[in-house]
Amino acid sequence: MDQPQKVRRFRVNPIELVIFVAVSVICMHSIYNLFYNRYGFQPANVMEIASDTNSTTDGRSPASVAPTFANFETDCESAVEKEINAGKVRLTGTLCGLSSQAESSLIKTQVLNSANQFNATVFTDTSSAKYSTDYIPLSPGKNQIRVEFVYQNGKVIAQDISLNKVN
Repeated sequence: MDQPQKVRRFRVNPIELVIFVAVSVICMHSIYNLFYNRYGFQPANVMEIASDTNSTTDGRSPASVAPTFANFETDCESAVEKEINAGKVRLTGTLCGLSSQAESSLIKTQVLNSANQFNATVFTDTSSAKYSTDYIPLSPGKNQIRVEFVYQNGKVIAQDISLNKVN
């Protein structure tokens, strides 16, 4: 009688074994470099690139950009004119007409840009006699800004500021 041939259940294809070993070696190499921080491929030194004399950007500069925001300090002059190239401006300054008398306490401060009818929020500090506004958007051209200080005794002090926005 013939003996039945023994069938091997798990046969290994030699090509699959070579691929498995190669992937395993690459994986182990990566894990080893991860834990022991070996320096293999590193980025080029930034100073070498920056000191390159054949750079195509020699003599170039960024385009001039107008500032978006500006601060403008005012005093108690009646009329002020200034050219400005910012898109928005914050007014700061002293409270005009403020005295130490109780009947002349400040009730309200109002700032209005008549070019675009923007009514600014005003932050007043009566202890240091100063005020500041939020950023007021400016329209191209002339912007007439009126600052009014209204006191309890009925006294109103107005200051006109003319800001000419240039592009």
